Amino acid sequence: MTSATPGYQRFFAELKRRRVFRVMAVYGIVGFILLQIVDLVVPALLLPEWTYRFVALILMLGFPVA
Repeated sequence: MTSATPGYQRFFAELKRRRVFRVMAVYGIVGFILLQIVDLVVPALLLPEWTYRFVALILMLGFPVA
């Protein structure tokens, strides 16, 4: 009998090797901070109300790329 590693364990090991979880955490933290800054700046600069949603959309679309 051979002890083959299940596919999901190899998959998560590969994600860990490529530091995907670290990138996800950093991207989430930076995105959260950026959204907080935008939330403060939009009213102060009299920017349109949709600016916050636009930045959030850009962050969500950029997440898979990171």
